[in-house]
Amino acid sequence: KDLPKVTTLKLYNHPASKAINLIGELKHLKKLTIEHSPSLKKYPMSLSFLTNLQELNLNVNNGITSIPEDLKYLTNLQMLSVNNAGLTELTPVIGELQNLQRLFLNNNQITTLPEELFELTNLQCLELQHNLITDLLVGIGNLENLEYLDLSSNQLTTIHYTFCQLMKLNYLNLEKNNIYFLPENFSQLSELEVLLLAENKLNQLPKSFDELVKLKTLSLDHNKIQSEPDIPSSKTYPKLDNFR
Repeated sequence: KDLPKVTTLKLYNHPASKAINLIGELKHLKKLTIEHSPSLKKYPMSLSFLTNLQELNLNVNNGITSIPEDLKYLTNLQMLSVNNAGLTELTPVIGELQNLQRLFLNNNQITTLPEELFELTNLQCLELQHNLITDLLVGIGNLENLEYLDLSSNQLTTIHYTFCQLMKLNYLNLEKNNIYFLPENFSQLSELEVLLLAENKLNQLPKSFDELVKLKTLSLDHNKIQSEPDIPSSKTYPKLDNFR
């Protein structure tokens, strides 16, 4: 009889079907994790009733290819993780989750990002590694509070100049893409401490690159850069202690 008062629930390698149907009755639930549930083949509609949910973690090994519009009812979500799920797209209603601060969508098959994603102005951490993303839309510059961004192992070729409006970004991973060009205003990312650009197709760096004086970690290996302006240099990058 006390089950409805549960605030945290984790289902790991669970048959799940019956349990998930009952989850919607847990009105006080704030944290839910479902991992490695073989019977889960789609997004559980019962989650729509969990309006107090703050953290949702669905790592289900290719069981969810899409997230329905019912996600919009989870307006109190602060963290959403759907890793290893087989997602091919991200629903535009993601933009209605205005309290979202952390979003993890790693190891999926996402090719494009909806413009609505960039309405999440409270987002601080965004991970999209190991997807099939080919382009970052102009709107990404609207994520004004973003501090951590991982887009490694995708299919990006260029970075739009609006990307450099992410003034609070201190961690950026763009490794293992096909990027051949960085915008000249890249140095506007002045809070960067970790910048990972290895295994791309860069043949030069912006002239203003040496203005990123807060860098502590920098990777440029396996590119096509012929001359590296002042890299590494204790004078130009006084905090740099990890360079490759």
